[in-house]
Amino acid sequence: MKSLNYTSVRGPVLALSLILGLATAASAADEADQQAAQAEPAKPAKPEPAQPPASDEKAKPAAKSKFGQPVAGGPYVRRFSFGGTFSVVGLPMMKSKTSDVTIDTNLSVTSKTDVSNKRYGGGVDFQATLMNRFAVNVGVIMRKTRFAVTDTTYYGVNDTSTSEDDRTTMIVERGTRATLLDYPILLRYYSKNHTTPGRRWFYEAGATFRQVTGIHSIAQTTQTDGTVDCCDEQPLKPQNRIVPGYTLGAGMQFIDEFGIRFVPEIRYTRWARRTFDTQSTRMQTNQVEFVLSLTF
Repeated sequence: MKSLNYTSVRGPVLALSLILGLATAASAADEADQQAAQAEPAKPAKPEPAQPPASDEKAKPAAKSKFGQPVAGGPYVRRFSFGGTFSVVGLPMMKSKTSDVTIDTNLSVTSKTDVSNKRYGGGVDFQATLMNRFAVNVGVIMRKTRFAVTDTTYYGVNDTSTSEDDRTTMIVERGTRATLLDYPILLRYYSKNHTTPGRRWFYEAGATFRQVTGIHSIAQTTQTDGTVDCCDEQPLKPQNRIVPGYTLGAGMQFIDEFGIRFVPEIRYTRWARRTFDTQSTRMQTNQVEFVLSLTF
């Protein structure tokens, strides 16, 4: 019994001793290799020879946007731009009209206005970029207006028992032409910042001021007996020489390969007052216009 017990114990002990010895030897070998690696100086790596460029390849040009402007290396939209503007109004600035006013039983006035306005105008346009998507736009647009007013004043009471008008009359005919200058001052918000290429939408809001200048008039007066007094060239006095307005608009900006900006837009302006405002001569307070600007 004792010999069997001794044999059964000695086998596991010998196996464990062999495993520990192998582990110790492997650890010692690893330590020796590490010390040898640290002792040997590292050899410098050989530089790789430079590859010559292929003879058949050419340098590629810098990438450009759809409209010819560089994508990188500067803003796509210049900070300042200047050019010309063409404008067409959708509503007449003044309408032809006839009105009758009775002041009292012995005095009444019939006024008739015939208008020949030009709906188009032109001027200059300037824009300055403020931030990535904001810009301020200012300009001046010149328009012409022309109208003729006939005021017939009746004195006395008409005898209805007769076929003719028994009242005394005085007819004043006056032709007037004038120049209207509109000064828009608008803040624009673009759908893209000024460094991003491509066309872009914008919305705008601000104020527009209208000034009337260059008023020329000529008038003649015809009495009941046919006497004509001609010619009074005193300019017609406007009710307001400068009129403020509130403007809203929207448009697009296109840029071609030469850097020319094509800016079509639609604006609506509500005028706070009227430039001419008499019995039958009244300026329009609502203005809808199509504007096309070409700037550089």
